[in-house]
Amino acid sequence: MPCPAPVRAAIGGTLPSRRPADRSALNAPARTTIRMLPTSGRSIEGERYGRSATPALRQTRQGPQASGIRGWADHRARQEMIRRGLNQKTACRLSYEGFLDLAKELGCVGVKAHNDLGRPFFDGIAPRAAGDMARARGLRLLGLSEVYPFNDWFDARAAAVQGLIDTAEACGAETISLIPRVDGRGTEDGLRQRALRDVMREILPMLQGRNVLALIEPIGFSTSSLKDKAELVEAIEAVGGPAKFKLVHDTFQHAIAGGGPIFADYTALVHISGISDPLPPLDERLDAHRILVDERDRCDTSGQINSFLDAGYRGAFSFECTAPTVQESSTLAEDIARSFEYIEARSYSRLNQR
Repeated sequence: MPCPAPVRAAIGGTLPSRRPADRSALNAPARTTIRMLPTSGRSIEGERYGRSATPALRQTRQGPQASGIRGWADHRARQEMIRRGLNQKTACRLSYEGFLDLAKELGCVGVKAHNDLGRPFFDGIAPRAAGDMARARGLRLLGLSEVYPFNDWFDARAAAVQGLIDTAEACGAETISLIPRVDGRGTEDGLRQRALRDVMREILPMLQGRNVLALIEPIGFSTSSLKDKAELVEAIEAVGGPAKFKLVHDTFQHAIAGGGPIFADYTALVHISGISDPLPPLDERLDAHRILVDERDRCDTSGQINSFLDAGYRGAFSFECTAPTVQESSTLAEDIARSFEYIEARSYSRLNQR
């Protein structure tokens, strides 16, 4: 289910950009204001993680000891960190500006913005300005998501892909995400491989001369038209697209697809999330219940991350959580920081060898 409608500034329907705060301010008790998404859907201003904020977003901010979040400079100095990323879906109740502030505070290298949250990219901010807002905080725009279903090809789908490429170029995003159909159609052996390659041949010329990669995400659903990462890698090679096509590895999707090999050299982004409930079957019915990674995780997310590190992967590991218990948490920043640190503690030796 999409997150609520976007917060709008009182004038012009967009959110104002701000100069980045001094990095030392992240450890100071002073508070800054951001726009946030209230449960009522009305536009409000609240203290950043302050007591006047919406309950779903409220989080006291009294320095690193109280919040459990280290300062940006300390994050950058730590050698045992993975390259942290954050998908907007995980923090979809924050405005775009608030989402960027959260990612900066967590020590992320970049973010992924979404158009499937029931509101436009960047809350309607012009792409160039939205990109500038990210870069002012030291963040990369890792990607824009998404076109679905990209492999059901016709004129309107081609226009959607072209539009996503144009938006990515305008804001300086590094990638676009393309999601295969998961409605049970086009899954027949032979047909699905041929259709995938035909569509990729249509998209490849759109990417030529553009500073954008197209990321295709295999989905582990039983009804998915693209579950097997090996099939995707074969298609990338078959269309002559290794320079322009890469894949997204999603740890949840990998788990429900039954695991298998990873393809670190073909992977440009890793989505991470966990499933800790021991009772339900580990399948697509849990797609809307993905949470942060903890010691009960059934997806072996930490193991998958370690496999990527062992294979020399140097990209970001970006949280994409879908469970409302995560998205609406009153301690969202603490929760994410704790989960990142749990993962990093289990990857310590590998991270120090990088």
